Amino acid sequence: MFFTYGGFKIHPAHQSTRQILNRQNFSVVASAEFPGAHTFNAGGWKAMENRPDSSDLKVAEEYAEAVLKRFTGEDSEIAGEPEKYFREHQSEFRT
Repeated sequence: MFFTYGGFKIHPAHQSTRQILNRQNFSVVASAEFPGAHTFNAGGWKAMENRPDSSDLKVAEEYAEAVLKRFTGEDSEIAGEPEKYFREHQSEFRT
């Protein structure tokens, strides 16, 4: 899964989306969230302008390469549960 957010608050959408997909017999092998320009702007304010930038795109490229390894069988490990990672690293996320 590949999520973007507009810079106000990172929402752990990974868990709820994974649950929905699992109920439909899908298996999630990777999930990540990346900054992007905030597009819902009824108030006229500016948020995350010029994002994604080159560093964001580099991280996204690395993510895509890692996910490709999952699909080709080069990396068969199962990652930890997204909600566990979020709980352990919650203080690192900007709100």
